[in-house]
Formats: sequence, C-alpha cells, structure tokens
Amino acid sequence: MKRPALDESLRTARLRVALGEEHLSRQRRVILDLESATGDFDRARDLLQTLEATQQMFIAHLELLQRASQAGAETGPQDALSARPAGDA
Repeated sequence: MKRPALDESLRTARLRVALGEEHLSRQRRVILDLESATGDFDRARDLLQTLEATQQMFIAHLELLQRASQAGAETGPQDALSARPAGDA
C-alpha cells in the first residue's frame, strides 16, 4: 500500500474508533436509563454487545494499520502491510 493511501486508511480507522467510543457511551446511557425506568432493555443490551464487538474490530484494524505504518517507515511503504507482529501467521 502506498504511503498516502496508508495514511488515509490510518486517519479513517482513527475516526472510526473515536466514533465507536461515542456510540458505546451513548448506548450505555440508554441502558442505564431503561434500567432505571424498569423498561425492557434486552434489545438495548444486545445492541451494546454488537457495538462492543464492532469496536474491537475497528481497534484491531487500526492497530494493524499502525504496525504497517511503522514498518513502512522502516522498510518502505510497498512492504508495509505485509509486516506482521511475531506470532501472527
């Protein structure tokens, strides 16, 4: 991946992680509001679990791009995405 494309991917991934945190915070407030009103909050909790799993994927993607960016700075952008941490295959 060329450096400009990698940099744009990093920017987008960081934005997704930040927005994901906002969504998680909002959903947690919804659940607290429903619990205090003794309403039905099963669907709200299910959504929260989905949002949390999605956020973990966003974070993993961001970490991959950050490793690629670091590797690209050391070896060149052409090989950046092929860099993997020890133990990954």
